[in-house]
Amino acid sequence: MEDVFDKSGVHLDDLRKIRVFEESEADKAREVRDKCRDYFEKISEFERIADAFILKITSLAKEVEQEKMKVISSRNLLQSVSRRRETEQQKLQALVNEKTMELERLGIQLESLYRIEVEQMEALQFLMYGE
Repeated sequence: MEDVFDKSGVHLDDLRKIRVFEESEADKAREVRDKCRDYFEKISEFERIADAFILKITSLAKEVEQEKMKVISSRNLLQSVSRRRETEQQKLQALVNEKTMELERLGIQLESLYRIEVEQMEALQFLMYGE
């Protein structure tokens, strides 16, 4: 009777239950199924770890970008202050040059006025005392 079952592709196991596969093939199929489950679990774990890694890297990238923007802002502010200071220094230097020129002009004018005063005093003395 087992030959009839074997020819039709139906088999009896040790407990005399009807099986479509031979017991060794069924064992291999179960082994493959178990390996597939293990593989699927490992792939799922890998996917979970990869997703967590991607989230962490994305978060770090955002932090780096924020720090980069802060640094750029600070650098721009520093350059702006430096330019303002340079402009102010140029204005002050121009003012110093202007005041120096005015001082020289006033010094020359003062000397001229002293000479005029001396001449007028001499003329006045001459007119008053005849000398």
